[in-house]
Amino acid sequence: MKPRTAGILGMVAATIAIVWCAALIITPPFSILGAVGLVGGGILFAIAASLTVRKSWRKTSWPEVRVHSVDSINIKEPTALEVAISCVLAAVGWIIYGVVLLIFDADDAWTNIWIGVVFAVLAVLTSVWIARKRRMK
Repeated sequence: MKPRTAGILGMVAATIAIVWCAALIITPPFSILGAVGLVGGGILFAIAASLTVRKSWRKTSWPEVRVHSVDSINIKEPTALEVAISCVLAAVGWIIYGVVLLIFDADDAWTNIWIGVVFAVLAVLTSVWIARKRRMK
């Protein structure tokens, strides 16, 4: 069996163990056993994941890791307009959350809807202001 195959099988076994131990946590007599099993499953998953990068069992050294400096990677900074648009989308999400609460007849549904509407209006006004400022340049 290759290390990659062993690593994949180990990750599957660790995932099954983690799910099983998460179910054990909710049963009172086995809660501590479930917590210990979660830690063990996480450690097993990490070891199995690291096995997937080995080429063979014979090599004693790990594969060479290439570390890129931040200068060599082309990182694009988000523009102000992109940030404003993401704020608008977040506000729409907040409004949808309020509507879902309204469907389930929650007490604070309208509060969440109005918070989302105010947030959306502020974000739209900000994005319009930013767009006008860009056109003037």
